[in-house]
Amino acid sequence: MPGRRQRGLDGRGMGQKVAMKSAFNENQEKPKIKIRPENRGKFTDTCKNWGYNGVTNECIARGKRSKSPATKKRATFAGNARRWN
Repeated sequence: MPGRRQRGLDGRGMGQKVAMKSAFNENQEKPKIKIRPENRGKFTDTCKNWGYNGVTNECIARGKRSKSPATKKRATFAGNARRWN
């Protein structure tokens, strides 16, 4: 229909930008990721059992292709954690 204005997902005009609030101020520290002590090192042990020298990119890729859902989750977490530092 001519003359009708398109709207974005937020209901505003397509050209308007929405200001996003940060989850924490720049002065605050980022929250630390807490891994339960009983789960620490499980993916590293899996990689070593597969013959790798710890967690490597190849081990993460193999873990993501694993049949085990727990191994897939651990591999995805390890891949994401590499980008945090």
